Amino acid sequence: MRISSINNTNFGYNKKLNRRLNEKLDSTPATSTTKLIKDLNYFCNQTENDIIQLENDAYGGTARNEEQIALKLPIFMAAKRQCCLLVERIFPELDFLRTTLDTLENEEEGRYDLYDKLYDLEKEKLCYKWRDELFKILDDDLDNMTALVSTPSRSGVGVGSDESERELLQKFEAGSSSPKSLEDVVGLSEQIEDIKDLILFPLEHPQEAQQRKEDYGIEIPHFIILYGPPGCGKTMTVEALASESGCDMYHINLADVGSSFVNGTAIKVAKAFDEAFKLAQKSDKPIILFMDEMDSLLAQRHDATDGGKEDNKVVNTFLPLIEKSKDKNIIIVGATNMYELLDKAVKRRVKYEAYIGLPNQDEIKKLLIKQLSKIKMGQTLATDEEVLERISHSLIGYSPSNIVKIISDASMLAYRAKKEIDELDISYAKQRGSYNKINEQEYLPESKKRSTKIGITY
Repeated sequence: MRISSINNTNFGYNKKLNRRLNEKLDSTPATSTTKLIKDLNYFCNQTENDIIQLENDAYGGTARNEEQIALKLPIFMAAKRQCCLLVERIFPELDFLRTTLDTLENEEEGRYDLYDKLYDLEKEKLCYKWRDELFKILDDDLDNMTALVSTPSRSGVGVGSDESERELLQKFEAGSSSPKSLEDVVGLSEQIEDIKDLILFPLEHPQEAQQRKEDYGIEIPHFIILYGPPGCGKTMTVEALASESGCDMYHINLADVGSSFVNGTAIKVAKAFDEAFKLAQKSDKPIILFMDEMDSLLAQRHDATDGGKEDNKVVNTFLPLIEKSKDKNIIIVGATNMYELLDKAVKRRVKYEAYIGLPNQDEIKKLLIKQLSKIKMGQTLATDEEVLERISHSLIGYSPSNIVKIISDASMLAYRAKKEIDELDISYAKQRGSYNKINEQEYLPESKKRSTKIGITY
């Protein structure tokens, strides 16, 4: 095969277009994606020059040059393709892909002969139809790519993906230990009253709720945050709400949503919400979308100057989805131990927030009675007011989940001794276990430090 000399040295390269691209990149905060575009574009330009040099070089022999071009051209085409698609996703106003294809189409016929032999593609597929062909390939191979690009509202397209796509939403299925209603929640009387008024009432009495909206402007809050120390029952409160309201509840699996690839997490968040929108369309009632440990995804944004601020993109993706959810029959409920870490723009969009804190002594006593009454060998202790007073005082500062675990450990000690559970069993279980008291001040917002507002949800 004889490779014809190319008089036009623009091999898919357009000086004006590349200058505009560089200006855009220079004026945009550096991110992993913009760095990737720069690297790909630089590589393409260098490889392009090498191929042109080989085609016009009179030395080295035609066969040798053809062999070198055959090695370089597939790599160039793959890099150029991904560079074009990345630029189009981030800077669509440049029309980078179409302009690049225009330049390719203006090349001499001899170059297409080479393309045909290398790719077994018709000439037109390397021009305008090439665009459709590429998007078809990307759609077919979406789950097997090696990176992701921005604009999550479109399907995740780019130069890669996570190794496997896992289920991003997980439906809550009530178990034997799940709360059946908000009446099963111990403590938090004020918060429970708010939840009943704001959410349960409109669902059970839609006409009255509509009148209330017209008279007072009160609507179902479509974005709620529950915050406070770990183990105090934030998740259980949401489960109780779902059970009593009859609304389907879905968890966003944050471990699966997280991605180490460029824009991967932001795209997965958008995909999870897209799936939630579809589920909500099929439901007569609102669906509850629960995000536990939401500070891991929606932390305060920072200046993205080091190329690694993927978290900013997740927040930017999430903010418009909050407003969209309002019209999509979705109630977003987030839970966090570290309220202060949440991005300020996220907190501004919250319609209702509740602090789920440590129990006081009276609430600990109620929890002890509730848990011990379920156990045959604990029912005697559950009725001993004097002993319960001492035990509940000794458990001040422990989370409800740890108190439940202490009772479980005490039950095992009593079983081994073949006797009823007593005060000593609970005391010994507390000492031998790794149960530490919680400093509640660490989990309060600055505006609520030293607040005495506490409660439990067990």
